[in-house]
Amino acid sequence: MWSLGSLYRRFIFRLSISPFLWVLGLFLLLASCLHTVLFTGGFFSFFPGFSIVLIPAVASILPGGDDRLSLPISDLAASFAQVLSLASVQVFFLLFTVPATFWMPAAGSVEGAAVATGYAVLVLYVASASALCTFFFSLLQNRGTAFASSSLVLALFSYAHVAAQYVGLPRFVSSFLMALSFSWHADAASKGVLDSRDIFFYISAFLFFSCAAAAAMQWRRGNSSWNFRRLVALVLAALILLVLDSNIYYARLDVTKGKRFSVSRYSSSLLAELDSPLSISYYRSSSLRRLYPQVRDVEDFIRLYAESAKGVEFELLDPAEKGLEGRLEGYGIRGQDIELSSASGKILSKVFSAVAISYKGNTEVIPFVMGVGSLEYDLTVRIQSLLRGRKSGLCIIAGNGLSVDGDYPQLLSWLSLQGFSVREESPAVLDNGGLDPIGGDCLLLLGSSELSLWQAQAVLSYIDGGGKAFIATTPYTVAVEGDWSASESGGMVQDELVRLLMKYGIYFKDGMTASSSCFQLTMMGEGDTSKVERLDYPLWPSILPQEDALNGLSLFWPCAVELDGEVAEQEGLALVAGIRTSGNSWQSGGEDGKFITNPFSVSPSALPGEEEGSFTLSACAYRDGKPALYVLGDQYAPSSRMLAFASGPSGAIDTRMLEFISDGILRLEGQGELVKLKHKGERAGTALENRAGGEAYSLGKALFVCLAVPLLLMLLLFVAVRAARERFGRKLLLTWGKSS
Repeated sequence: MWSLGSLYRRFIFRLSISPFLWVLGLFLLLASCLHTVLFTGGFFSFFPGFSIVLIPAVASILPGGDDRLSLPISDLAASFAQVLSLASVQVFFLLFTVPATFWMPAAGSVEGAAVATGYAVLVLYVASASALCTFFFSLLQNRGTAFASSSLVLALFSYAHVAAQYVGLPRFVSSFLMALSFSWHADAASKGVLDSRDIFFYISAFLFFSCAAAAAMQWRRGNSSWNFRRLVALVLAALILLVLDSNIYYARLDVTKGKRFSVSRYSSSLLAELDSPLSISYYRSSSLRRLYPQVRDVEDFIRLYAESAKGVEFELLDPAEKGLEGRLEGYGIRGQDIELSSASGKILSKVFSAVAISYKGNTEVIPFVMGVGSLEYDLTVRIQSLLRGRKSGLCIIAGNGLSVDGDYPQLLSWLSLQGFSVREESPAVLDNGGLDPIGGDCLLLLGSSELSLWQAQAVLSYIDGGGKAFIATTPYTVAVEGDWSASESGGMVQDELVRLLMKYGIYFKDGMTASSSCFQLTMMGEGDTSKVERLDYPLWPSILPQEDALNGLSLFWPCAVELDGEVAEQEGLALVAGIRTSGNSWQSGGEDGKFITNPFSVSPSALPGEEEGSFTLSACAYRDGKPALYVLGDQYAPSSRMLAFASGPSGAIDTRMLEFISDGILRLEGQGELVKLKHKGERAGTALENRAGGEAYSLGKALFVCLAVPLLLMLLLFVAVRAARERFGRKLLLTWGKSS
């Protein structure tokens, strides 16, 4: 009589000597590496689709139902031995994919802990899927039929949660399919969160299909007694109860850097100030939860947020079921249209995922939320407004002749959504003392070429009096709505504010800052759109990710600054450099106050005599250890016209510059902790997903480390296994007999 351990070892040997297994492992390595490294795709989003064929193919190598009938071991032990051996060899080959995942931090940011949780659940996924395949190969006599059946069912289990996108199904059916989805239950772990509900799901699936495989063998032996059927029913009922209980009582472990899925101390201390009940209502359409697994994260986080303090109540509401759409309209919340399937075809359906926070008769809302990336920031900044009775005030002035509402509307909307109380003023307000440092409002000044000497002096008087200011300007102007011609603002020293900023030790360079790391323009021929030319435009530098710009920035005709700490110290200030260009940048000079800005005429590299290197494009002046002034050498990047260029053809707005400005204003107002909250979820997407691009990334080096080295190691192991088979194979194959 064989034991489970001895049969497991024999199955492992049977698998390891099969060339077909090594071919499958090779395809897994190639496909995953190319998908992750070359196409920068998400590893875990790739694996379920690939495993639909991979796992049944590996299962086909081991003995089928007829072969197992003759094994001198119980059917349950044989099933577990087969499942464990299948899972073991696949986990072994998954190890070869790890370099591709861990190589990605060289060009972006992938957290090791999040990768570890992703692979941990991946092991459970493989074990569950292996058990499913073992069941079909035990039940069905024909191997081809077993392979096709297990692949089909595995596909259904892997993508059950997306069925509602393509097939009109009743709600309870969609919810049931979502609960069965293998991919759905892996979503949280791939972000760095271990959820007991997901773990119990995979364990239950593993046990269920392993026992089902044993039951299938008993059925093939002709055992259909009442005791056997009762045992099967009891096991099934026990596993169902286990899954149901795990959804009622569960725990989540957040292993991400910065605890992105946990409530911060700042939020907890803010909630401790509550002296009356606060209610948080999450209005979520049920169809969203069926389609997008990340909305479960939203619900879980809001629950956790509410449970972190006394006096906070949470309720989850479906606007359609409760008839609450009228209330939402009163809050100014409008649904978003998404495409759904129905019996009559594709239809647009209005869905909600909004949060309303009520305290002492006042309400703040988050109009739409689909992930936890900045959710804690959104909740905390609104609760802070409700508790303390006022929003952060912000005065915006366009000093470059442009219009705030006409040229910077997206910036206005963004700042309002960030919780600022925004008011737009004309430069004329500077003539009559309209800026009051004591009032506490921060100043955002966009450009300065149109400011008079008195207006520029009023800005400095405001700063000297304790006011906080964010100034985005350059010593020249560009015809952004025309031919992009650029000229100095009447000569550098005649931009009055630029000249006065020298008082603080902030000097603008005499030229435009260009870089070979830059935006690529797509130019079309006049009258012939088939003629397309793409060319780099060095005057639109791309800033690589850095501390003050975690996702990088796109800048437009910027101007670098030089900082003189000794001069600033005389004014009681300390200067700190902010964002910097890459090392392959230069100062593109002009002639007679004019600059060459034509994309076809701009030099792609520095001309003789032009200064080269890495340049500072922003700076912060501190007074008594607190930020008092931000200066950015770019007045056009926040404009809607330039944001459209930065956003590209996708239609999604590039918010990086808007984030940079709002972060600076928050720091000026002493809300640095809120900035940390906002970027706490910077990597809220799947940890095994795409990496950020960067100059340090070398495709050739990545392919060598992630593909060539693992491939060589795999081939060496295969040769070693073949050699071991030649040495010991005869003896082991005689023991195995004719079971193959």
